[in-house]
Amino acid sequence: MTGVTRLSRESANQVALPGGPEPALEHPVLILNSVTLRSSERMVLSCADGVFGAGELCAVIVRSDEERHLLARVLAGQHTVDCGDVLRASMPAPLIGSNWGFNPADRVVSELWLRAAAHGLDAKSYVSAVSSLLDDSAVLHGPYGKLSAMDRALIVYGSAYLVPSDIYVAEGRLLPEDPSIRARLEPLLEDIRHRAAVIFLASRMADCEEFLPERTAILSAGKLVFSSCPRGSFMQGWRN
Repeated sequence: MTGVTRLSRESANQVALPGGPEPALEHPVLILNSVTLRSSERMVLSCADGVFGAGELCAVIVRSDEERHLLARVLAGQHTVDCGDVLRASMPAPLIGSNWGFNPADRVVSELWLRAAAHGLDAKSYVSAVSSLLDDSAVLHGPYGKLSAMDRALIVYGSAYLVPSDIYVAEGRLLPEDPSIRARLEPLLEDIRHRAAVIFLASRMADCEEFLPERTAILSAGKLVFSSCPRGSFMQGWRN
């Protein structure tokens, strides 16, 4: 994981939204400044700018699976850029819904301890918070590869949402589809979207509608093109 380039309060207060006359975000927590990012075969970002603020959910539409995965890792602090600056108010939470770090043969609790250490959390309290989502907390002491689908979803989503941060990034889904699992995780999502930046990367705008994002962006020709009207004509053109 890459280090965090800290975003000072003074610099944050001077940052305006890219691409238009919209007012500055009140509390920016993640800034991309002239960022260039290359994949193995193409240019993903080309001198791109972007600002994400606390208390907003921003949906970012990226058509290519490879580009979406790479951008998600950059925003979550798990991948470095080729050029430019990425400024963050704090270390991002682990990627939402990602099983990155969970080895099928290792005990689940081992990865939770590592996450707690990486984010400066009390390990006992963090593990207890994750276990409160489960019907049987004993599964945390077994191998990740033996988990049921329900326990696996609760752990990979819950362990990310329960890390205090200013920045949360999801690639694919903010919540699982299963209603019984969603019911346990929705309060966590509602809490963080009012205090942090939640960035949701998807391939279609239709995948984002249910979460009613405050802003949207499209990755186009290496740039992030933002809109603050997610339910207007901008959204209609990207439903499919």
